[in-house]
Amino acid sequence: MKKGKKIYKRLIILAILAYVAYTLINQQQTLNGYTKDIADLNTQINDQKEYNEELAQKQNDVNSLDFIEELFCFFGKKVFFFPTFYDIITHVIIS
Repeated sequence: MKKGKKIYKRLIILAILAYVAYTLINQQQTLNGYTKDIADLNTQINDQKEYNEELAQKQNDVNSLDFIEELFCFFGKKVFFFPTFYDIITHVIIS
């Protein structure tokens, strides 16, 4: 009878150890997933910061001549024509 109780005690201890090991492995896998999620979110944050800096730079460049020229060019051809001093002189002289 004592031998039977020892076997049951060992089985209970073994079951508890198996449960603890299973729980620890699951927790580690969950933590690894969270760590990967944090890394992905940090990457997204950095990408968004770079994009915000680009937008801030464009906001500062809105009044520059390069931006205006870029705005009125379409596939390398000027959509709207801004006459230069040379164009005005030649037009006045030719006319």
